[in-house]
Amino acid sequence: MSHDQHVSAILNHKCNNCPDFITIFKIITSEDNNDRIKLVHANKMQRYKVRNDEKLKDLNIIAVKKNHAKNPEKHAKNNLTAVNKYNANNPEKHQQVNLAAVQKFNIMNPDKHASSHLAVIQKRNANNLEKHQQSNLAAVQQFNQNIKFPPKPSAERLQHIIISNFCTDTSPNAFIESGCAVCGKLTKAKELIELSTLDFNLDVLNASGITADNIENEVVLIDELDSICLKCHKFISKEKRQQLSLANGLWVGKVPEELSNLSYAEQLLIARVRHSRCIVRVSSGMHKMQANAITFSNPTPKIYLFSGPMLHMACTSSSFIVASSHCSTFSLNMLSQSYMMIER
Repeated sequence: MSHDQHVSAILNHKCNNCPDFITIFKIITSEDNNDRIKLVHANKMQRYKVRNDEKLKDLNIIAVKKNHAKNPEKHAKNNLTAVNKYNANNPEKHQQVNLAAVQKFNIMNPDKHASSHLAVIQKRNANNLEKHQQSNLAAVQQFNQNIKFPPKPSAERLQHIIISNFCTDTSPNAFIESGCAVCGKLTKAKELIELSTLDFNLDVLNASGITADNIENEVVLIDELDSICLKCHKFISKEKRQQLSLANGLWVGKVPEELSNLSYAEQLLIARVRHSRCIVRVSSGMHKMQANAITFSNPTPKIYLFSGPMLHMACTSSSFIVASSHCSTFSLNMLSQSYMMIER
């Protein structure tokens, strides 16, 4: 008799002392109940996997990440146990899957892969010094045996890739620079976006009294430029003002033609201050401290008074100026004594 027939017979039986039916009950422990629940759950998951394979993978990845965030140590331990078990059951397939995962991680995160790989090698070297030296020597010997000189010429496709990449990196678009109309920063042309092609609100750049012409509340932009850098574009697209935008009171006016394209010596002569700073460099190549900036005022008006002959006298005279590096001793009397002009 089936289970349903047994249940039906027991429910329909009315007498209390009839020996026709004997009911046998099996004791079900909690372990048996758990096994039965796991089996039912596994069957349901198998049927669900057949119907929704891709959706199940996404849900499984989300669950694994959530478990990893809550219990990182337990997750790492369980993952290591599962990997070791899979490696013992399928060593060849495990090597192939592991190699593919390493190559994928190397492509997506080359810097992180290099640092982690170096850490693993150093740890293995510290634990097994002799074995590491032997394997390293064997690898070097095998590499030396495989070296063939002179090497074969590169394939035409590789030559084409190298030449194309060189032409791309040295093309004018790779290093031509232009200014940003919002912040005025000199930026590479390939990192600029034309304002005429964009459609967003520039009211966030409204300001008054920033420039000589900007009396009312108007958008502060450099009129001669029609491009915006990527950083300013990111802020303005979120209706925010970039910290270094000219609308924040950083407008110093247009540079006169006479002060543009100056040499280094000419820049020193017209500078109102000279500055120095203290930098301590660490072994990693970064800055440990970049502070303690000191500025000194330059006697620009005094230098202008004793700077030399007029333009019409420049072709017929030679002049010499001696400037002191000590601002405290740099007096008007010293300037007048240091200037010498020879005229024919």
